[in-house]
Parts: sequence; C-alpha cells; structure tokens
Amino acid sequence: IGVNAVILGCWRIQGLRRFMETWFRHCAIPQPRPLTLLTACFSHSYVLAHFLPNMASLMVYFGPVKQALGLHQATAVYLSAGIMGFASSHVIRLVCYHHFRQELKPSLGASGSVMGIMAVTYTCYYHQTHQEMMGVGK
Repeated sequence: IGVNAVILGCWRIQGLRRFMETWFRHCAIPQPRPLTLLTACFSHSYVLAHFLPNMASLMVYFGPVKQALGLHQATAVYLSAGIMGFASSHVIRLVCYHHFRQELKPSLGASGSVMGIMAVTYTCYYHQTHQEMMGVGK
C-alpha cells in the first residue's frame, strides 16, 4: 500500500508527469514497454475512484494470503496477478483495436493484483470452510 501511495504522489508532481506516463502506465500501441506490465500494477491516477477501493481491498485480503503463504509468496501472487491482468488486457485491447477499431488507451492500476489476492483468499477460505463442513481434520 505504501509503494502504491508513493507512486500516486509522484503522479501529482508536475515535473515527473512525462516520466510517469512513460514508465507507470501500460500502453499496447505505439511502443509497448514490457516493464510497464509490472510498474503499472502500483500506479493509480484517481484517488477516490481507483486508489482507495483498491487499497482498501488489498488491506483486507493481503493479510490472510500473507499468513497462509508467507510474505514472499503473497508478494509474488500480487505481482503475477497484476502482470497477467495487464497482459490479458493488452491482448484484448489489441483484438478490439484491430477488429472493431476501438480506441486504445493506456491502462494502469492494481485491480488485477487485488483480484489475484482476493482469489487466493477465497480459495483458501473455501477450502478451509469446506473441510470444516465435511468434518475433515477433527
């Protein structure tokens, strides 16, 4: 959450704006940069509509994942889910652009990462609840 907050603050510094647009949001065309698949996972430009809901969800769901998997693996889930989210978005945007001439806009945000963390939390919780319901482990 701290890294996301610092990067949000960097978006507010006028002198960093061009740097942030180049390296902290993912764009499929004209010049895709693979590194932005990772850096965009920490980048937000709107506080109320995007940053706060993502960080509130992350605060709720990251703890159980960290407890179940450990800090390093929970961080790996966050990063991999974000990268996969942006990679999927990249492909879908290109298909829509080529087949439907839909405008390509750069994307950013932790939504994919947060969804990955939520999925792991629900998977662990469901498994635990299911075992309790079935009387396994008693």
